Amino acid sequence: NFYNCGLIDAQLSILEKLDLSDLISLNLDKNRITQFELGTKLSSLVYVTFNDNPQLKQIRGGQTYAYLARLEITRTAIERLLIPALPEIYYLDISQNEKLEEIRFAGSCPHLQVAFLRGNRLEKFHLPQGFEALVYLYLNNNQISDLKLHGTFPQLRTLQLRDNELR
Repeated sequence: NFYNCGLIDAQLSILEKLDLSDLISLNLDKNRITQFELGTKLSSLVYVTFNDNPQLKQIRGGQTYAYLARLEITRTAIERLLIPALPEIYYLDISQNEKLEEIRFAGSCPHLQVAFLRGNRLEKFHLPQGFEALVYLYLNNNQISDLKLHGTFPQLRTLQLRDNELR
């Protein structure tokens, strides 16, 4: 738990030197980091938060995180975000990132139930197939004019699109 430690990138580089293969929770909320790499040494993560890092511009990590169940990235400076296939994720909060213009899913998230993607600067949003468990999708307070939801969503109960630019 690194909550509100004032950490900068150089201080977090210590994580690369440690064996964290069994780490399941990582809280990096309220710090001063500008980038972070979710490398292979963090492959057992279940819960990760990057909330309130106003200088955070990039999160890298192209591998599949087999155990990741909850991911939160709010109030950062990220402009584009690529979400890898996350086979176990059930909760995703990528909200209130005032510079975030693009969220892309590189694969399916078959267990995702809740997706908060509100309060960003998204102009388009495309959700590929592989999200059948989705119950709540919040896209309100963006700038979306192009919305495409592929596949079926038999569990979807709430779709929030308020305050967008849909035609």
